[in-house]
Amino acid sequence: MNFDPRQAVLHGAVASMRFPGPNAQPGSVIAVHDTMPLDEETAARVRRSKFHTGDVWKIVPFLKSDRPGLELVTVRTAPSGLTLIRHLDPSHARSQEELEALGRLRESPWEYYKQHRHEFLETIPNQREAVASWLSGRTYDQHCNSGV
Repeated sequence: MNFDPRQAVLHGAVASMRFPGPNAQPGSVIAVHDTMPLDEETAARVRRSKFHTGDVWKIVPFLKSDRPGLELVTVRTAPSGLTLIRHLDPSHARSQEELEALGRLRESPWEYYKQHRHEFLETIPNQREAVASWLSGRTYDQHCNSGV
């Protein structure tokens, strides 16, 4: 059996939202890296380059569509973004529909990201005040950019 660390990130993030752990507090946040891929080559599921993000970006549109109660923002960090997720709901039960949606998302091509990222990718600058503002529940409208 081959271990695919990028698939592990997708499954780990989804599982963490349901089971945030014994020390999780109501304001807990999950951070997922590599959610702003650079190009098709580095975002491929199978590694084809020295730098590789894999298809971790797929977690963002999945959560936007299938978990509307969550709040997500992607910090424009180098080299490939960091998505912050809050309003976790440990009582959320994975449905068969959610599992099927995750399966369909795995098959989404790079073209989907290029064509639809403005619909699901909300970003903030990699600045302390922007991140602190989002973490505290305030929006950082002055520099907020939806749709990179």
